Amino acid sequence: MEWLVFLVGLVLLIAAPAIVVAPFLMYLSQTLTFFQSFRILAAGFAVIALISVVGAYVLPTAALGLSTLVGTCLAGAIITRLAAKEGVAKRGLLGVGAKSVLSLLAVSLVVVGVLYLAGAF
Repeated sequence: MEWLVFLVGLVLLIAAPAIVVAPFLMYLSQTLTFFQSFRILAAGFAVIALISVVGAYVLPTAALGLSTLVGTCLAGAIITRLAAKEGVAKRGLLGVGAKSVLSLLAVSLVVVGVLYLAGAF
């Protein structure tokens, strides 16, 4: 039963950010549909989730931040490569993967800020 709860939590950890960031990726690429954006982001965010879960069991506590940073960079690279396969060209210094990961970070910081101002912390 606890494996079922773990799998549901893992799916939500991947699907929720992908649903939130998919419109940003659609805007950045101008050619992708919502489903294509969701699929690309889910693959990228699955990398972050799996590296974080494996890191929590294998790595010492001091290395968890580094593993999350590496997973985030790897997810951005995967998102950019998958988007390139869909025909999205890289423009400028950052690809759409880096921009998507940064937009997820920005949305997360806004949510945390609103919760902090509301007195949840």
